[in-house]
Amino acid sequence: MVGSIGKRDIKARPPFRRRPVMYAKTKLRHGLITGMVFALSLGTMSFQAPPAQAAGMTYYVSKASNASDTNNGSASAPFRSIQKCAGIAQPGDTCIVSGGIYRETVAPTNSGTSGNPITFQAAPNETVVVSGANLITTVWSSAGISGYPGIYKTPYTRSSQIDETQQQFFVVPKDISGNHMTGTPTLLWEARWPNLPDEAAYNLPSLEQGMAYMKSGTTQTMSGNAVINHKIVDYELPTNVNWTGALVWARGGDAYTGQTNTVTAFDAATRTLTMPTFAGDHDYYWLRQGNPYFLSGVLGALDEPSEWYADGTNLYLLHPSETVPTQVEAKTRQTAFDLSGKSHIHISGIDVFAANVLMNTKNGVPSEYNVVNDMTANYVYFSDFNQGTSMEHQRERGINIAGNHNEIKNSTIAYSSGTLIHIAGNDNRVVNNRIHDGTYMASSDALIRLSSGSRNLISHNEIRDSGRQNILITQGSGEIAYNDIYWGMRLSRDGGLIYSWGSDMNNTEIHHNWIHDSKGNGTSVGVYLDNFADNAIVHHNVIFNNDTGIQLGGPGNFRLIYNNTIVDNDKSIGYHWTDAYTDENYGTRIFNNIMTDKAFSLEADRNLFLNTVTHGYNVVSGAGLTFGANYVPQAGSTAIDAGAKLPGITDKYSLGGNAPDAGAYELGGGGNSGNWIPSVNFMNPPNPVYAAVDTPYMNLIRNGGFERGIGASNHWLPWEATAAKVDWKSSLTYTKDTGPWLERGLSSKLRLGDPSSTSTGSAKGDGVEQAVAGLKPNTSYTLTAWVHNEPSETVHLGIENYYYASTPPRLSIASTAQTYTREALSFTTGSLAAPDGSTIPTRVQLFKNKSYANHYSYADNVGLIEATPFASGLNDGTWLKEVKFPTQTTAKTAGQTGTLTLSGTLRNGASASFPVGSVQYTSADPNVVQINSANGGTVSYTATGPGQTTIAAVASGAGGVKKGVYHVVTVYPVGTPATTEYMAKAYGSNASGFATLSNGAYTLIGKGVAITGSSDDFVFLNKSVPNSNAPTSTLILKANIEFSYMDPGTIGLMLREQDSASSKHVQFRMDGIGDYPRFDSRSQTAGATITTGQNFKTGVEQIPGATGKRALPIMLVKTGTNVKAFYLDDSKYILFDETTVSFTGANLLAGVALRTGSGKPEAKAVITDLEVTRNY
Repeated sequence: MVGSIGKRDIKARPPFRRRPVMYAKTKLRHGLITGMVFALSLGTMSFQAPPAQAAGMTYYVSKASNASDTNNGSASAPFRSIQKCAGIAQPGDTCIVSGGIYRETVAPTNSGTSGNPITFQAAPNETVVVSGANLITTVWSSAGISGYPGIYKTPYTRSSQIDETQQQFFVVPKDISGNHMTGTPTLLWEARWPNLPDEAAYNLPSLEQGMAYMKSGTTQTMSGNAVINHKIVDYELPTNVNWTGALVWARGGDAYTGQTNTVTAFDAATRTLTMPTFAGDHDYYWLRQGNPYFLSGVLGALDEPSEWYADGTNLYLLHPSETVPTQVEAKTRQTAFDLSGKSHIHISGIDVFAANVLMNTKNGVPSEYNVVNDMTANYVYFSDFNQGTSMEHQRERGINIAGNHNEIKNSTIAYSSGTLIHIAGNDNRVVNNRIHDGTYMASSDALIRLSSGSRNLISHNEIRDSGRQNILITQGSGEIAYNDIYWGMRLSRDGGLIYSWGSDMNNTEIHHNWIHDSKGNGTSVGVYLDNFADNAIVHHNVIFNNDTGIQLGGPGNFRLIYNNTIVDNDKSIGYHWTDAYTDENYGTRIFNNIMTDKAFSLEADRNLFLNTVTHGYNVVSGAGLTFGANYVPQAGSTAIDAGAKLPGITDKYSLGGNAPDAGAYELGGGGNSGNWIPSVNFMNPPNPVYAAVDTPYMNLIRNGGFERGIGASNHWLPWEATAAKVDWKSSLTYTKDTGPWLERGLSSKLRLGDPSSTSTGSAKGDGVEQAVAGLKPNTSYTLTAWVHNEPSETVHLGIENYYYASTPPRLSIASTAQTYTREALSFTTGSLAAPDGSTIPTRVQLFKNKSYANHYSYADNVGLIEATPFASGLNDGTWLKEVKFPTQTTAKTAGQTGTLTLSGTLRNGASASFPVGSVQYTSADPNVVQINSANGGTVSYTATGPGQTTIAAVASGAGGVKKGVYHVVTVYPVGTPATTEYMAKAYGSNASGFATLSNGAYTLIGKGVAITGSSDDFVFLNKSVPNSNAPTSTLILKANIEFSYMDPGTIGLMLREQDSASSKHVQFRMDGIGDYPRFDSRSQTAGATITTGQNFKTGVEQIPGATGKRALPIMLVKTGTNVKAFYLDDSKYILFDETTVSFTGANLLAGVALRTGSGKPEAKAVITDLEVTRNY
């Protein structure tokens, strides 16, 4: 039985607290993983001095009455500001800060040194807060707004450091001195429509619920191919407010990211908003019906407690208490600590509020070796301006690390409209932190964004609650390990908790993480390696409760997917691709994984592996797969000893049996493998060390996508007098290719060719090369590169010095391809040692022998991988490889008997035999199918009653390895079914089905080919109801539909005019496994079925729960001849689409229709709360 993990009980700790310099917090656990609670042990530990260093001065800072910046900074005469200490501190000095609120920006004048850092440290048991907010001290008076006596106003001018989009206001409880916080600050939000839920805080769950949806008529005004403006139509828009000048946040078009704009006109009569174009304004972001949006920033929207409005002269506020505002503070400064250009600065135990921490490069000097420890930083950045997928201010105004060897540890970083921690450098560490609540704009400025650099470590963190991605890798490499990553994609779709697109990830290693509960409303993924994302190693992760566990976009090369437990997702692994690269996953290997999903019982339908994917030793059936807590396999599970030895991956762990287990945990393997728990441990802080992975079949080329440019520091050495360069997308010289293959090299590509050559050509040629480390002697390798040439040009791919010889050996191939083509060069190394014992330098080369004027060759995505055939490292030839039944489904009638015969294959290719007692057979529901007897590989059964269930076979073989398989049995009832309110009927020659009723729930089982075209073949659970086309007559059809077992193909609510296969109808249905809603209608008998509304990558609000995670509440409402489709989002029905169909006659049929597709077996759905109501 597969374990499941319930919702967490998150108890938010106060943002600031008294604490010793080193303090204790409880370890995170939850659900069956254990319950999550934040707790502090305060005042229980003695003060610990800073780490040992050479003698330096100790200065004191205080809010005491005798504190002054004219003092000498001694304990008896402390400074008043932290900046005073920062201005004079020298290497080795320490600034000890007493409790209080410090409203300043701290920017050290000097750097520390390696052995003598400059330290800023909270005094023991004191709460120190560096705040970016100031108290509003002007007088509040009634705003005099009719109907809202609780709205007050006060004169207000924002700080020059804050622009109009960055305004934030808080209620901050303080003691009588005003120098110490006494409670949790409350964020106030700008007046908006729709309002956030009652009593809600401004957080991601409430923002999810506080959306409006664009209605029919939403469109663009065009001038040729250019957009002049966008128009939103919404008949629910309040007309008593002039929305001109309001800010609109919208997730338009395909609805990947949120963007903001300003309303330039509002037509109250048609309820139409007009706004200008967005930056970039790609057609896949154009606004359309169903897109979510909200409005803010006009006084007329101020109608709920905690809302504010500022007009440049006054601040208007409806205080949470609905009384005269007190303790209101305004964000005034952007930065709490500015360490830009500084090094060896340590900050310990000091909190930050409403401000950021910067470690930028300044005047060409990077920030290096800085440490932030034990900090709670809340509300690090906010701006409601966002256009495109990423903006500098959303990306780099939180905790920004643009340097090397910096560290954030043992801290809490929370609340930003964009990125919380941004990394653009080498050897940085983000370790043992709680990182949550960011990306409120739903952009690609993720909670943690890795934009460049190498060897960055993100480890042992809790990373949760994001509007889009939790971790985004746009360039660079790192290690992402032992993190608990969840609750992302809350305001978005088509993305992942860990995501990369178009990036050479340079063998980034993603391992030992829990990656779960992605909350997007469509294609919400655990690990998403999108198109053109190459060179990733993903192993030992537990990935669950997502739409898809791992999504691989093509093209994408050199992805190694090993030893992951990918369960309780709707899909285990998904694929998609761009044109011309329909199956381009070269160098991708998928081994030792557990991959079972809920959506499909037919394993053949899963499409787990494409042709260019090498795979093996995976557990892909749930039969016999059992887990204990935390998805650790139980004894006897089919995951036990099911894996192969993978150097660098499974050989790090002690084995609990004869072979590595499949999946992320090794039963009985000890603490190294079987008992790891990710996330934060403040009681015993971990101190992991970055370690580059080394495993066969990983790409040995560095910077193979040329994203970092060329030159010695970027691993590609240009030949002398070369004209080689990298063309960037932003470059004026960038040549945009044409054709369906154009997107390869879109971000960056190598260009070879001498633009100064004469028209007859130059013999000097052009080229780059890279020295390759990690080759093994006497081993076969394959060197590949994607190349293309302008007409009559040739590019060469070569390898040099791949075995020792007095004359270095050289091998190359030439390509004249004029579209991107993967060229491959195979070679075998010899001895790689020179006579003196040193390793000879093997070099990969890309070059041209001759160059013509402005004629170029291009290259991208270079790879070098071992070509040795895979070996398991085990003596396992006689162990079971797989078992299967001749077919995967059977249909019977109750009372019939059947026999199934199991076949199997050994790992050496021989057929398996099954002695008596070696196979265990079980029926999931003996009321439907009962096992009669078993004899080795043969089982007999009886169909006992109507329904659909599975027979599981689990076979035991040599080495203790077990393999399992399911067989789905559909059992039809005998005779005429008992009469119920709704009855099932099959239409068409291929359709069949039936329904059962138990405890008010219908189980609909059946098959059929189509409900499209002019004639139908499907199963319909329905009843006859009176019809009326009078304009005021309303009929409502509702149901909750939950999918089970087989892919239902299409299922949904239907209104139908006649009891015939060519009748007029309207259907609100789900395709696939419920991923994509459709709204269909046939307005003429025997006419064509027209799909008027659909959701396949259109960005229309995805229906929550449509992927089988829970029952799906949907509704059809017929008023006269108009029919509308709705789905339930939380407690509110959202309009999906509408159409007009005139049903004739006194009655019509109402119910649920199902079909499976041509050649597909019966599907099963459970339907609850099925009802029809009407007002006539």
